[in-house]
Amino acid sequence: MHAWFLGLFLWTTIAIGAPSSEYDINSQPERDNCSDRAERPIQYAPDQVIVRLEDPLDAQTALTVPYSRRVAEHAKIINRLQYEFSKHELKCKQAVFGRLHHTLHMYLSDGRDVSLAALNREIRAKSPLRAARRCGTQKGDADLLPVYVFTVRTNEDVPALCAQLTARPDVAYAEPNYLISVNTEPDDQWFAQQWSLSNVG
Repeated sequence: MHAWFLGLFLWTTIAIGAPSSEYDINSQPERDNCSDRAERPIQYAPDQVIVRLEDPLDAQTALTVPYSRRVAEHAKIINRLQYEFSKHELKCKQAVFGRLHHTLHMYLSDGRDVSLAALNREIRAKSPLRAARRCGTQKGDADLLPVYVFTVRTNEDVPALCAQLTARPDVAYAEPNYLISVNTEPDDQWFAQQWSLSNVG
C-alpha cells in the first residue's frame, strides 16, 4: 500500500513538475529601493499647535493633586498664553486627551474631586489592561492632563511660534499638530492575492 502511494507521488511529480520559482515559498520578495524616492516634506495642520503646559508642581505631586486644582492652574496658564500671544490669535481649542478630562469631570460632578493617581488606582483595580491603555502604564502613571490643542491664525509660521512657546517657563514643549497617514503597501509577495486587505467596502 505504501509503495502504491509512493509510486503515485513520484509519477505526479514527474508528470506535473515541481512548483515554479514564481510560487516558491522559500523565495525572497523583491524589495523596493527607497533610496531613490523623493523626500516628502513633513506635513502638519497649518492653524494648530500642540502645547504641553509646565505644571507648577513637580511631576509626582501633580499626579496626587485633585482634578479641580489642576485644571484651575491650567486655566491660568492658558489665559496668560492667549493674552500674550493674542497677535497670533492663539486660542485653546481642546485637551488632547479629552476623554480623560471628561472622566475626571464626571467624578467631580458626582462630588468626588479625585486626582489622576486615584483614578489610575481605581481603574487598575478593576482592569489592569484598561488602566495601562487609558491612563498610564503599570510601571508608572503618565500625566496626560496638561496637553492641549491651540488654534492660531491662518498663514502663521507654526514652527517659529512653537519655538517661542517652548522657550517659556510655563510651557514644557510646543509642537505642530503633525499629519500622519499611511500611503503604501507591504512588500509581501502574496499581498495581491489577499483581496480583503485592500477592501474598504
